[in-house]
Amino acid sequence: MNNLHKKYDGLIFDCDGTLVDSMPVHFIAWRETMAKHG
Repeated sequence: MNNLHKKYDGLIFDCDGTLVDSMPVHFIAWRETMAKHG
């Protein structure tokens, strides 16, 4: 974890899709997870 702090000054969380439309990726991730776990 210490290496992460040395490399980056901050992180940007885009939870509402303003910067990137990540909903298709979320859908695929949830679909794969649910397929594995019922």
